[in-house]
Amino acid sequence: MPAGTPVMTSPEAGARVPATDLGGFFPPLGNCPRIVAPLRDSSRTIFEQGIVAAVDPTVEEVDANWTYFDSQGILQDAILNEARIGADGMRFDATRTNKFLQARQFDTTWTLQSGLAIAQDAIGVDGVANKAWTLTDDGGATEHLRQEVTVANDSTKWTAYIHVRKLGSAPSSFPRVVLNLVNGTLQSAQYRIDPQTGATHEYSVTGAASVNVKSVGNWWRLEITLANNNTGNTLMRCNIIPADSATLTGAASAAVTGALVIDAAQLENADLASSFIDTTTSAVIALADALQYASAGNLIGGGDFTIIFAATPDFNEADIGVSANMFTPIATGPTRGIQFEYRSSSSQVECGIWNAGSKQAELVATTNLVRGIKNVWAVTCKINEARLYADGVEEDNDTTSVALPSSWPSDIFIGQDWNGNVPWIGKLAHLIIYNRALDAAEIATVTAEIDSWMG
Repeated sequence: MPAGTPVMTSPEAGARVPATDLGGFFPPLGNCPRIVAPLRDSSRTIFEQGIVAAVDPTVEEVDANWTYFDSQGILQDAILNEARIGADGMRFDATRTNKFLQARQFDTTWTLQSGLAIAQDAIGVDGVANKAWTLTDDGGATEHLRQEVTVANDSTKWTAYIHVRKLGSAPSSFPRVVLNLVNGTLQSAQYRIDPQTGATHEYSVTGAASVNVKSVGNWWRLEITLANNNTGNTLMRCNIIPADSATLTGAASAAVTGALVIDAAQLENADLASSFIDTTTSAVIALADALQYASAGNLIGGGDFTIIFAATPDFNEADIGVSANMFTPIATGPTRGIQFEYRSSSSQVECGIWNAGSKQAELVATTNLVRGIKNVWAVTCKINEARLYADGVEEDNDTTSVALPSSWPSDIFIGQDWNGNVPWIGKLAHLIIYNRALDAAEIATVTAEIDSWMG
């Protein structure tokens, strides 16, 4: 092996493999990246001066214990809350609460109305047998499943979702999910879903409400958002009607019969749905997801650098009412560091570069964030020059007086800012950091390679 050839170490096999032997997995740019974090790799590792081929997990979301190799080749633990990994990146959520009790046990706390029959006899969203529930309406009444949750009399936006099993053929009946805020001036959101296509129909809405459907393997995740209105509503009532109508848009009829398979319900005080957290007899609060690579700044060094990564938001710019931090790769405080974020005040993605307590550059993107759409972002810095790229195209630059720090703070934060605030909501993948500023052609090459990895 030639002297100075970057290597990667496999914790599974213990082999040392020259980075030059990685074939076409990473574009040859004259030197290998200093840090690579696939954020979609089942081996869950970061490698300095090398890369490990990403292997997609077989399930959509799994718990992850992340590690990285320091500059001495010693495997270190990364500080982690509860980020989850999938084929299109690691999922990050804001702080969230599931207010539904027995969120997967629909024969407990949930009440059966008008003679509804239920059976736990179907494969769940996690692939476990006899975990999901079949709701059967035999006609003669508006049979449904109900849970009531106490809420504050305020203007909070609530989002509820339920997983509905997909059908392979046209259904004979269509379900309706109802959210009602009661005890004051009624606020109501009622939507039907087609279990075959995922199409929805607004049956009735009173107040500020919206609906969204996500495809999750063999399931539809029907998400309904409803805002309270400060008029005395202190109870959220959720009704799931398995057979409401013979057509998606037709009249409701108690005589309609049919069955619906459901799993994993969530109610959270937010205007965006996050990933599922289970409950039993009490509500569960999960802290915001984030990764923090402790004492990793020495891997970057000082001076020139390039940071590139893929991000898929789980929100539209118009949806979010607070600043959603996109990515804080290198910082411990606002004196030295770099921060990507989406700011609702400007409705733009911005990248700030800091040194000695002052912002050296503020780069503003023109590409808009769209829910579920992946973008590859990059920033390059060297003395008196900083450039911001989206999907391989330069969108802003500062070529005046950018002063770079001689060294970076020790910790790398992913998914939150350096103060642990304004978390990213969505997926992040393929963080790559170089200790030099790539040129425009190289940025385009790496962007294309990341696109090819993600399909």
